[in-house]
Amino acid sequence: MKAIVQQLEKNDLEAFRSLIQIYVDIFGMEDYQPIADSNLLNALQQTNFEVFVATINNKVVGGLTIYILQPYYSAKGIAYIYDLGVAEQFQRMEIGKELLNHLKIFCATNNLEELYVQAEAIDRHAIN
Repeated sequence: MKAIVQQLEKNDLEAFRSLIQIYVDIFGMEDYQPIADSNLLNALQQTNFEVFVATINNKVVGGLTIYILQPYYSAKGIAYIYDLGVAEQFQRMEIGKELLNHLKIFCATNNLEELYVQAEAIDRHAIN
């Protein structure tokens, strides 16, 4: 079963909400309160924010969000991976790797010279 990775459009609220639910589930966000549609749509409209999702049979099974930073020392931008996650039943199927491969292509075609992610030392899977 191969996932299809796509970059969300500025009005893809349903897919974005599905991705956020995956984050809630896998990150154990017990006190999560649903986010207003207006906040999510506002995020999707930002020029320095992008969302990529992986789908299987038209169902979001994972994704990542990035912020595009413009450093003062370079004309090229930097992609900061804010969140990356895959639904538990689809983990270890290289979906995360496929998301990162699409992000690398996005960075190359959008004049972004670097991408990085912050990971906690305890999260061995993220570090690997």
